[in-house]
Amino acid sequence: MAVRWGTFVLFALGVARLSWGIADWIDAADCAAGERYCDTEPGKREHNGRNMLLVFGGFLTLFPGTVLVERAQDWRPALGLPVGALIGSAIALSIDREPGIWILVCVLPAVCAALSFALRMLVAPQAGAGRPSSPG
Repeated sequence: MAVRWGTFVLFALGVARLSWGIADWIDAADCAAGERYCDTEPGKREHNGRNMLLVFGGFLTLFPGTVLVERAQDWRPALGLPVGALIGSAIALSIDREPGIWILVCVLPAVCAALSFALRMLVAPQAGAGRPSSPG
């Protein structure tokens, strides 16, 4: 039970981190000094380092989560992917509302729902193969 919830949270937080980093990169692309407020100027080390940690850290959480879903033979923790996409979309919209952010907000939940469905199709037949047949 704890592995299920842990995997769900791992997926949700990983996708939220991934979305935050991507949205920050999209926002930094049109950030010019003096034009409007920017928390860190694009091209500076702290800006790039933080975004790399967010994006790659979020992306790398998907691999252990997938292994845990496959090992537990339960696809339900993969529902953390679309939940994380919704959280990440809210974070992205709080950063800015430019066209690139809107594309991220539309594409990310669709991709995460498709990944969740794919994990279900991957795990469900394997989980059913190990069950004994019911007398009937």
